[in-house]
Order: sequence, then structure tokens, then C-alpha cells
Amino acid sequence: MKNPVRSTSSIYMIPLIFSFFLIAPITVMARGTLNPDDLKHAARTEDVSSIDGIMKAYYEVVSGPANTPRDIKRDLSLHHPKAQIFPLMHDKNGKPELLVFSIKEFHEWGKPVYDAGFFESEIKRTVTSFGQTFHVWSTYETRTTPNGPVVSRGINNLQLYFDGQRFWILSSTWDSERPNNPIPK
Repeated sequence: MKNPVRSTSSIYMIPLIFSFFLIAPITVMARGTLNPDDLKHAARTEDVSSIDGIMKAYYEVVSGPANTPRDIKRDLSLHHPKAQIFPLMHDKNGKPELLVFSIKEFHEWGKPVYDAGFFESEIKRTVTSFGQTFHVWSTYETRTTPNGPVVSRGINNLQLYFDGQRFWILSSTWDSERPNNPIPK
């Protein structure tokens, strides 16, 4: 008859083995959510090495004359592959509607605006941070030509992540200035 008493080391291995089977699929699943093609857009070092750099690039990629393609690859390089864009729109009665897009979906949705001519520039910025995460409130004004009259103003709200090497835009949303929603002084 075999000895029914197991060694104590094998008892301690059971939780370790069990935890591997719980954690390994989650790790593989999380790694599997990024498409390698999404990471192929190399970022310019000056665009992603600082908050000033990423904000400058953020405004440059959306700005341009009518019927001029925007630098989509550069914009993709600024955003995390799983970034989301949340435009806040208002109907004629002022009722808000929040839209939700991937960065690629946003490029298609925004094309008519860019085709008409769109120049956006930052006029004020406030940044708060904790650890590797950053919250940027960026007040903007828009024009249809570089030196034309201001046609709208508002505040962009961006969440950034610094991975130790570079900054990534994780999400952005904005709201426009209206008579009942003035830009804070």
C-alpha cells in the first residue's frame, strides 16, 4: 500500500498551479486585444515625449485648408490603439448627445468638417496628474481659414498616459461655448 501522505511542497504547489490557470487566459486575452497593425504607426519623438509636444501635434493633425487630407498616420501615432473619442453634440434645442468613436471611426465622421476647412488652436491649458495619468483641459478656438474670424470656441478634455517612454492619448471629448455655456474666465 502506498503512503497516502503527500509531501508538503506538493500541497503548496496546488494554489500556484490553480492561479496560473486563472491568470494566464486573462493575460493572453488582454494581449490579444491589440491588433499588431494598430501599433505600426511610428510616432515622431517630438510629438510624444512631452505634454507640450502631444498637444501641439493634436492641434496640427486636425487643422488644414479645405479639401486637404489630414495626416491620419500621425494622428494614429498619438492615440493609444484602443483610444476613444467622445464628441458632445447639441441638437437645435440644446439637448446634449454624446457620440462614441474609435479613432478610425472619428476620422471618417469628421471628414466633412475637414473638407470645409478647419483650423483649431489652443488658447489656454490646465493639466493635472497622478502617477502616469494626466488630465488636460485645453481651451480652443476654431477658424475656417488660418487668419479668419473665430467661428467657435470650447474646451477639449483629454486623458493621457505616460508609459515611461512616451505619452499616449487615451480619450478625448469636448464641449463648445454657447450663450448658456461660456468659457470660464
